[in-house]
Amino acid sequence: ICNIYTAFIENDIVSKMLRENEILLYTRFADDIFCISKKSSKLKLFTKLNLKRENFQFTIENHVDKKLNFLDTTIYFSQQTNQLELKHFSKPSKSQVLSNFKFSMAPKYQKANTVFTSVNRIKNSTTNIADENAALALLNEKLTKNSFPPSFIKEKIARAKNGKNNK
Repeated sequence: ICNIYTAFIENDIVSKMLRENEILLYTRFADDIFCISKKSSKLKLFTKLNLKRENFQFTIENHVDKKLNFLDTTIYFSQQTNQLELKHFSKPSKSQVLSNFKFSMAPKYQKANTVFTSVNRIKNSTTNIADENAALALLNEKLTKNSFPPSFIKEKIARAKNGKNNK
């Protein structure tokens, strides 16, 4: 029902506002929507969306310090590039626990895949090298806390950054 309802909203309300340039950008992943609209259209869109159904409530999350978190990214306006940039985001409540390298019964290739997929997630959620390197440094700390050997971390991160497989 959610996907049908969301498709109805997109066709009925959003596409009209996109054509009229009231909405500048609209993207959705499951039930998370990211939208950039003109200031004058923000409340209009919000009101229209929430009038359609009582049991389906849209909320607005405004940027704080010119930053807005969406899924596993922080979207912010960069003064240096004069454009929107993305950097990797993890909720502060997200656990730092992974499968412990020393004590896990998982095969070594699965442990390598943990590094590989984490690096790819970072690469896909950042738009500049400084933010990517900051996120990789945090990943390195997290892996170290979970007993991953430094040489293993270094090798697997390097391979993943270069687009190599996780072997």
